[in-house]
Amino acid sequence: RNKLIELDKEEINNLKENITTLKVQDLNSAFDDYKRYIRRVNDFIHKQIENKIQEYKKTKKQIEDKLIDLDNLLEDRQQVIDTKLIYAVYFMILALVVLFIGLYFFNVEIAGKIIEKRSLVEVISMAFMLITIIILGTGGKIGNETLGTLLGTIAGYIFGRGVLKQQDK
Repeated sequence: RNKLIELDKEEINNLKENITTLKVQDLNSAFDDYKRYIRRVNDFIHKQIENKIQEYKKTKKQIEDKLIDLDNLLEDRQQVIDTKLIYAVYFMILALVVLFIGLYFFNVEIAGKIIEKRSLVEVISMAFMLITIIILGTGGKIGNETLGTLLGTIAGYIFGRGVLKQQDK
C-alpha cells in the first residue's frame, strides 16, 4: 500500500512538473487537434444523415408512384363497374317496359287486379329505387352505412308487405 501511495505521489509530482512546463502553444495545438477531431466526427454524422434522408426520399417517391398506380387501377375498375351499371339500368328499363306491355297479354281480370292493387307500379318503383341506390353506392355518393340502411329498409318494406297480405287473408 505504501508503494502505491509513493507511486501516486510520483505521478502527482510528474503532473505538477508537466503543468508548470506547459506552454500556451501546446494548449492551442491540443485544442486544434481536438477541434479537427470533432469536425471529422461532425462531418461523418452529417454524411450519414444526408444518406438516410436520400434513402427516405427515394422510398417516399417509390411509395408515391405505387399509390398513383393503385389509384389509376381503381379508377379503371370503377369505369368498368360504371359501364356495367349503365347496361344494367338499360336492361332494367327494358324489363319494366316488357312487364308493362305484358299486361296486354294477361287476362283482363288479372291485368285489372294488378293495376288495381298497384302491384306493377310498386315493382317498377322498387326496381328504379334499387338501381338508383346501387348506382349511388358504387359511385361513392353514399356511404356503406347509408347503403346498408336503405337496402334494409326496402327489403323490410317488400317482405313486410308480403306478411301483411298473408295476414289479411
